[in-house]
Amino acid sequence: MVVHPGMPPGPAAHSAKTLILIGLILQVVETAVILSFGFLFIFFSVLALFVLPIAFIMIIWLVCVYLFSYRRTSDGNYEGAQAPTLVFGILSLMTLSIVSGILYLIAYSELGTALNQAYRPQEFWGAPPSNPGMRYCSHCGRMNAPYHSFCEACGARLS
Repeated sequence: MVVHPGMPPGPAAHSAKTLILIGLILQVVETAVILSFGFLFIFFSVLALFVLPIAFIMIIWLVCVYLFSYRRTSDGNYEGAQAPTLVFGILSLMTLSIVSGILYLIAYSELGTALNQAYRPQEFWGAPPSNPGMRYCSHCGRMNAPYHSFCEACGARLS
């Protein structure tokens, strides 16, 4: 389920997307190093038989992280990206890709925050307090400056 098609994402969604991208870049660097060692050891067939399959698995891993975590987050599908990001974080920690794993786990948390910002129920907010000149979001109830076109909290268009 896409949260807000066509609406600008909130700060938590931007943070999650950035964290996933940084983790992905770190793993690309790790994969390049492993792959270069594999090609360096091509003359020593025993080492190459060990290192090159690991590099191949890492390339498949990168594609999965991109498709199931980064791309879904970029498309606004925070709910669909949340579980894969958690799995990638845990598996990255288990495979000694510590920094990437931590980044994915923080991104998982940020995706949860992005979902909470998007699904904030309107019925719990009640009537907005009177404050002349301020614009209130009909979606989440936040006060916004009069010159804003979109809500700072949830990204909904202000009426």
